[in-house]
Amino acid sequence: MTPLPPEKVRRLARETGLKEVQFNETSRVVAFLSSADNTRFNVYYTTGTVATYLLHPRQGKTQLFRRNVSLVMLKEIFQTPRIHTDFGYHRRHDGIELQRKRARTMSGDWEDANTRDLNIDEEESAAKKAARKVIGGENSVR
Repeated sequence: MTPLPPEKVRRLARETGLKEVQFNETSRVVAFLSSADNTRFNVYYTTGTVATYLLHPRQGKTQLFRRNVSLVMLKEIFQTPRIHTDFGYHRRHDGIELQRKRARTMSGDWEDANTRDLNIDEEESAAKKAARKVIGGENSVR
């Protein structure tokens, strides 16, 4: 748990052009809105959790949650709401929670397992399409 001093959170928000739209001392949250793209940031200052509500170009309405955020990372999130922090999770507009998956490759590097699975699906789909053309029937390979 990383507490964030509310006065420092507010200063960072002002510096990045955000407008404060809510403060709830009971919930320990201060919220900001970006006038540029209508992104909302809820900063839970006692836990260091930041919830970002934005419109993703492909996924639609999305909620990103980052835990144990430092003031340095908070400034980066305010400046670039979709920044990949490699921690946290997000929810799509349909309420499905998606964990960010990472997998170690043979070379020892880390890659995003979600992206890897999509690439494999695309390759498989292209291979099936090519096989249908060679065989000459649309329903030959499934």
